Amino acid sequence: MKKVIAAVATLFIAVALSIVAVAAPASAHTAQLSGYSVCDNDTGTATITWTLVNQWSLDASVSSSSNTSVIPTGTTLAKSGHSGDTKTFTQSVPAPAANVTESLSVTVKWSDNVTEDYNYSVKVQSTCVIPVKKDASASVTDTAAVCGAAETAAENTITNATWGTPTVTSTKFTVVATAISGHAFSTAGQFGSLNSNKTVDTFTVDLSPALSADHCKTASAAVTTTAATCNGPETVAEGAINHATWSPITYNQAGTSYTAIATAASGYEFSNGHTTLTLTGNLDAALTGHVCEDYIIVAWHMPSWVDSTTPTWSQTYFTSQEEQAPDLNALDSKLVEACGVQYQVDIYYNSPTTASLIQGGFLDGPNNPPEDLIPGGWGVAYKLVQGPKCATPVTPTESDSCTAGGTITITPADGVTYYLDGTAVDTAGGTVVESGLTGSHTVTATASSGYLLSGYPDGGYTFNINTNCTVSYNSSGECTSSNGVSNQDVTLTLVNPSNSPATFVITSTDSTVTNGTFIVPANTTENEDVGSTTSTGGTFDVSVNGGPSQTVTVASFTGCLIVTAGDPFLTQATCNRDENVAENNASITVDLETGLIYSISGPNGFSLTNLTPDSNGGATGNWIAASGLAPGTYTVSVVADTADGYVLDPSMAATWPFTLALTTPVCDIGVSVTPADCAPPIQSGQFSTDTGSDPTIMVDLNPNVVYTARKVDAPTSSTVLVDATTVVASGEYFVDVTLSATGSSNGFSLPGGVSTLTYGESGVGSETPFDLTGFCPPIEATVNVGASGSNAVCTAGVTTDGVITLDRVAGQDSVTYKVVNTATNQVVVNDSTTASVNVPAGTYSVLATPQTGDGISGNTQSLPEGAEQLPNIEVTTDSTDCGGSLAFTGGTIAWLGFVLAGGMLFLGFALLYMRRRGHRTAE
Repeated sequence: MKKVIAAVATLFIAVALSIVAVAAPASAHTAQLSGYSVCDNDTGTATITWTLVNQWSLDASVSSSSNTSVIPTGTTLAKSGHSGDTKTFTQSVPAPAANVTESLSVTVKWSDNVTEDYNYSVKVQSTCVIPVKKDASASVTDTAAVCGAAETAAENTITNATWGTPTVTSTKFTVVATAISGHAFSTAGQFGSLNSNKTVDTFTVDLSPALSADHCKTASAAVTTTAATCNGPETVAEGAINHATWSPITYNQAGTSYTAIATAASGYEFSNGHTTLTLTGNLDAALTGHVCEDYIIVAWHMPSWVDSTTPTWSQTYFTSQEEQAPDLNALDSKLVEACGVQYQVDIYYNSPTTASLIQGGFLDGPNNPPEDLIPGGWGVAYKLVQGPKCATPVTPTESDSCTAGGTITITPADGVTYYLDGTAVDTAGGTVVESGLTGSHTVTATASSGYLLSGYPDGGYTFNINTNCTVSYNSSGECTSSNGVSNQDVTLTLVNPSNSPATFVITSTDSTVTNGTFIVPANTTENEDVGSTTSTGGTFDVSVNGGPSQTVTVASFTGCLIVTAGDPFLTQATCNRDENVAENNASITVDLETGLIYSISGPNGFSLTNLTPDSNGGATGNWIAASGLAPGTYTVSVVADTADGYVLDPSMAATWPFTLALTTPVCDIGVSVTPADCAPPIQSGQFSTDTGSDPTIMVDLNPNVVYTARKVDAPTSSTVLVDATTVVASGEYFVDVTLSATGSSNGFSLPGGVSTLTYGESGVGSETPFDLTGFCPPIEATVNVGASGSNAVCTAGVTTDGVITLDRVAGQDSVTYKVVNTATNQVVVNDSTTASVNVPAGTYSVLATPQTGDGISGNTQSLPEGAEQLPNIEVTTDSTDCGGSLAFTGGTIAWLGFVLAGGMLFLGFALLYMRRRGHRTAE
């Protein structure tokens, strides 16, 4: 029996688990949230890096986050296996971050709306602490041992630390400096040593005893003197002193002698064996005389030169400068700045006598006026200097013409060397003529030794030798409006780039211009009027300086005839009535005529340029310059072809350029009417009070237009604004369509560009109004309709459908019944033949629709086509025998739960029973 029960239990568990496996929702959607921390050991802060990975093959996003500053909601994750399926985020943890734990929870939602929750925690390592600042310092000073005093030590400066109480003995000084909390020493101070964590610096100074008597006997003292100068007498001052002190220095009444006394310290004496030392001396007075003066060096112009030792008179002042020491060569660089000049150079004491001499500006002879010359004579106190000789170049001359080339003549000069374009010119044999030159040339000069250039221009002498004399012409057209003939005045441009005058001889070869001779100065361009030609042009010969003739031709020209452009014409887009859309057929037409050039610009960068007969294959007259245009503003411009001699009629300036506004027509304008609807006569003789429907006007609503119904023979104020379906009173109507404010602002227009479209009986533009007059007699019913239902029945747990019966009356027109399950919207019946239909329990709507022209007896509903909505039919299930067993046909998980619960209960009792049986057997 136990084996049977075990087998049954095993079978039941397998079945139950298979049902659970089937019923449990299958989901492999998965993501992963993880993180790790990194410590900044310099600050004690930490950074946590979070990683979120999408491990499923659908795109996902974060729908919720416990910390949106770290992982924002809405963060997207691409599906697994593609770039972007892993994203990282960072979070800062302030110092001290040690042992701080941060947790994060997110909800991931995939594109198929499956969601999963994930959470993760990261703990910062315990070593992530704020580091100690190593900015503490301390120092100790010591004073060396001297005679009578041992070495000492004491605390000095200290920062971010505190001193302890020092310990002092006759041989040692000890003190401790302790860093305040949060600080440490970077290095030990002098005499100091640090502990292991550098928070304590212990200073130890070994103290030396006072110096012995052998080192403490001799004292010393000395004074220092400063020699007398021109600015003051000799001075004395206390100098170096050792183991002694000074008394103030004293002077005699004249200040020419001094006394200085030094006293030895206790236990000391001077080398003379005394404890005092007296120092005396004399002081020199301040210096006077020439020794206290510096020097003035003066250069004088001499009238002539004899030799290097013989001055000439009278002399005039040239220049001078002050010097600390006498130097006859101090002014030499200035004595060669001019040629043909000789100088006497004197060295004077810088005294009032010298100042007066320079102020006078002349020297008529030795010591006249008085001089304060230093001793030494020629070569020491004065010298004579002959300046450089003058080398004056002769200006080179140029000769050139338009036909024979040019020359440059270079004339010799004393002390001058010439160069032509950098090459030395040998003038030893006399004047040199350089010939056959053209273009630009430069003659420069340098001075020979002992000479200085005089009268020489900076950069030398430049010559432009040009033999290309030319002649050209300019012309201007003048329109003769009376006969359309164009003349042009001819102006000759005569160019002479040479350095000599040129003679131009003009000879007409066809009598179109005036003959003449014109002399053009060197390096000059002249314009000469020589008559006029017709549009056929002309020719003439030109010779220069008697040279060969060259022919110049005045070109023919079309003329400067006045042309007038016709106004452009805009054709608005029309409507395609078949498709009820705007045609792409808007166009702009311009007159293509010889002498006119059109251009058109518009929206979206539209541009057409250079519209001429040539751009139209040479054809003239009206031409469609653009078609298929987008709505917007277009500008049409026209200019005359001035290159061919045309000018625009001046009267066109007031109207051109033209601006044309192209709009999109409103094409989906629909207008229709429905007259009064009267019910047909009844067949059964029954009478109905139904009078049908009122007349209506219907339009296809378009926000770009406004519809208005206008009743014939009625005041303007009686117009009716038409909506999609508008009931109107009996009468005759036109429907007017105008552009709305929305349509105007959006660039729309009515078809054909008109301001109003009028609809009548036969459509747009009809002169016959819609006839909505007449009286509807009472509507008479022609058919009868109805529907009924019977309930479903349960027998031994099996349900039999209910039945809906639809009335079909013999001899009357057919009726279409539409039966719909209101819960599922399933159409059960929709035809004119079915009389009954089986249906499960539920609620059903029934719509009866007669044939066109028929009515339904007693129908008061206003439904299209005269239809009637019958009352809903409720089909229920009888409960006669609904308790039978139900077949398993894919029930819900709830039903499976009951089965599973019952099975598990059975398994429990079975196991209990087996255990008790086993127990009894054991007993």
